[in-house]
Amino acid sequence: MELPIPGLSALRPQIGIGYSFSIVDIYYDNGDQFFSDNTNTEGGLNLNLGLSYDISQRFFVQVQYNYINLNFEGESEINCQTSTYDFKEKTGFLKAGVGFRF
Repeated sequence: MELPIPGLSALRPQIGIGYSFSIVDIYYDNGDQFFSDNTNTEGGLNLNLGLSYDISQRFFVQVQYNYINLNFEGESEINCQTSTYDFKEKTGFLKAGVGFRF
């Protein structure tokens, strides 16, 4: 969602909330052998803040920060031994770019 600033129409702050999905591959290495677990799809809350600036009517520059909080839960079996895992991953992404409006 863009939030207009009165008197500064070229500057557009943005805020967003959503849900992100992440494909998770877990690998194990015990020094002698390398194991791969099944691929899982996990999800979590995604919050983002951004700012765009209109260079012209067609071109703009944008900077955005995304914060994603993922929770990984499951079971893994290696050499007939089952273990469970449950951990959280907090990730941030800083993105910048140039855009064109059609």
